[in-house]
Amino acid sequence: MNDQWFYGEDGQQRGPVSLAALRDRLASGVTRGDDLVWREGMANWAPAASVPELADAAPAAASGPPPITPAMQAGYGPTAGGYSHGPVGYAPPAYDFETARLTKEASSAMVFGIVALVTSVICCPLVGIGFGIAAIVKGRNARNAPNSGSALAGVICGSIAIALGVLSIVFGAAALPEAMRQARLQSRNGG
Repeated sequence: MNDQWFYGEDGQQRGPVSLAALRDRLASGVTRGDDLVWREGMANWAPAASVPELADAAPAAASGPPPITPAMQAGYGPTAGGYSHGPVGYAPPAYDFETARLTKEASSAMVFGIVALVTSVICCPLVGIGFGIAAIVKGRNARNAPNSGSALAGVICGSIAIALGVLSIVFGAAALPEAMRQARLQSRNGG
């Protein structure tokens, strides 16, 4: 068991101290039962009186607010990668700009893919092909994003939209001579 304890005093983080030293502080009343404590392995800061190793040494909780505010203790404890930012007083983890960029890129790939499908089928195949290309490029750039499924959806939708747009243009061009012939016949016949 880790014997490195931290405790709150006057709104500040103190420690590390050993379990014995913290128990002495609690028994003498220097540290109160409602003062927050933390050690590696604990999910969050907790009142000393609620921690099993300290409960019998902690006097009853005194009236008044605890010395550490919830804002000071927010976000401390275990994370997916271990203890990322330690006890109160340490700086929070840095914002991961690359992950945020990839997440936005993957989301926009999916949106472009959907727009490409709609425009290729309903109104303008050339616009749909353009959005399809954008979806594929953005989706491939974001294949390592946390939401890589959105990136993949963008690539798939973009590819289908390009295929539909090309087919629409090809079949439209193939039907054009017949449509022109029908128009000439109608104009000759007066109607």
